[in-house]
Amino acid sequence: MNRHLFASILGLAAAGTAWAMPAVHVLPDRSAEIEGRFLLREDRTQTEIGSVRLSGRAGERLERQVRLAASGSAWTVDLSVVPRSAGSTDACLLDLESGVRHLGEEAPKRTRRRLRVAEGRVALVDVWSDGGERGLVLALACRWEVTPRVAPVSGNAAPFSVVIELMAGAAGEPRLLERHLLTGLVGEPLMYAFGRSAGDGAAAARVELSIVPRSIDSAGADLDITLRRDGEGAYEGEASLDLSVREHVPAGASLDLPLPARPDGTRPFLRIRPVY
Repeated sequence: MNRHLFASILGLAAAGTAWAMPAVHVLPDRSAEIEGRFLLREDRTQTEIGSVRLSGRAGERLERQVRLAASGSAWTVDLSVVPRSAGSTDACLLDLESGVRHLGEEAPKRTRRRLRVAEGRVALVDVWSDGGERGLVLALACRWEVTPRVAPVSGNAAPFSVVIELMAGAAGEPRLLERHLLTGLVGEPLMYAFGRSAGDGAAAARVELSIVPRSIDSAGADLDITLRRDGEGAYEGEASLDLSVREHVPAGASLDLPLPARPDGTRPFLRIRPVY
């Protein structure tokens, strides 16, 4: 994060008050900067034959089609990456899906992986192979970029932050799977999404959570919460998953939203905790 830029914007916001300009909030925008390099593996060597750059917020699906050519061959790569928080600012969780079609092949070779990529490190994934020593390797690097966003204050549009935790495990002993801090303004929707697959090549479904803070004070927060399934695949065997409620969360407390049980009997849930 550029500290001088952040300080400059804070200074402008303060100066704006002296000039009788509308009051503003300065909010941090956090995005994942992802770089991918395609390496052709043949004859015990690896040669870079293409690259791709993606940028987006946590939970946002980033998609790109890449065409590659080398050594008389050609490939079409359909790439989908969803960056997620790894619980720290020096690592990313990447939900990767790829379909690679080699020239002359009817069906693409598909890969689905979840990767933890530390800043300054590279994760390697085999995304295509001819069944022998020739193949394509995707090298992924990721870092988080934080930039300030200036938002005007209108009405009761106070700053609002909430921690979202995806939990699973036996009753009384849940374990943390993901944690995200979402920041916005009262009245603005905050979005979080995650995907789950039933395995065996089944289509993955994405579960989307929307939180609209309606009011917040020392007693608690009133939240409009929408939870729904997005995608052709079923989430853990469920044909649908839809919820739309308004909840009051007392200050210092959290709200748990149960999700469909997994095949092993554990029941995941989302924990929503406003930050004061």
